[in-house]
Amino acid sequence: MGAELSGLNISQTNGPAKLFDGITNVYQHRWWFESKSSPVDVIVDMQKVYDDIIGCRLIGIAKGVEINVSVDKETWTKIGTTISTSPDIVFYIPVQLRYVKFTFPIVESWSIFGGVTKKAGGTIHEFYACTKKINRNCDET
Repeated sequence: MGAELSGLNISQTNGPAKLFDGITNVYQHRWWFESKSSPVDVIVDMQKVYDDIIGCRLIGIAKGVEINVSVDKETWTKIGTTISTSPDIVFYIPVQLRYVKFTFPIVESWSIFGGVTKKAGGTIHEFYACTKKINRNCDET
């Protein structure tokens, strides 16, 4: 699997390999990114088309992140928008996909230096896709 960022003026620390290294409890194994100019898309490439994805897990997901899927990276189907920070995302019906796109919106956040800033970004680590056959770290359905 692989992943990439899309957006304007993105800064990042570590990199997309941190989504797939199997380490969830060490701060250095997180992929940090942000943009003050635009929403940030995290696009995960599953390397082949799957017909039976029933959900995924993305540790570090934020509230308000839009999720879209695609088989060709051209035409996207909206799955929904996260309503919490729970890492488990259920699609409710099996979905055909190769790519999963997480769009982190620009939000207001409090700066430790004082005042409110606007930025899009996150600190994420560990992505798993779930099927009825492959259920790594995802609840049985």
